[in-house]
This record gives sequence, C-alpha cells and structure tokens, in this order.
Amino acid sequence: MNKTEKNAITISRTVYDLTHLLSQDISTYPGDPQPYFEPSSTIEKDNYNVTRIIMGSHSSTHVDAQKHFMM
Repeated sequence: MNKTEKNAITISRTVYDLTHLLSQDISTYPGDPQPYFEPSSTIEKDNYNVTRIIMGSHSSTHVDAQKHFMM
C-alpha cells in the first residue's frame, strides 16, 4: 500500500432516486401552474425536435428545500 492509498478517505452514501417523469399530470404545489409542453421545432418543419417546457419550480419533486429556510 502506497502513501496515497494509506491516506485515502472512503465515503459511503446512500442515494435515493426521486426521479419523476415529466408530464402535464405531475403533482404541483397548490396554486402553482401545471406543466405545459409546446413544440418549438419539429422534424417536419426544422429537421429536428425541440420542446419548450414551462413549469413552476415546485412541480413534482424539487431540490431547493434549503432555500425555503435560509435568508
């Protein structure tokens, strides 16, 4: 074992996947808008697909919880 291996720190974490599929039916915070999906470019017209997604920051799960408690 070399010096680098001897001083290595191992961190073990459990990861929970909270992924939700985006759709117009996902849960939202009461009063927030439902997600809206609008074609911006299409293969037929532009030779590629791009979809504009409009949604509130509290749609489905979100990771900004600390921001709600910090000034």
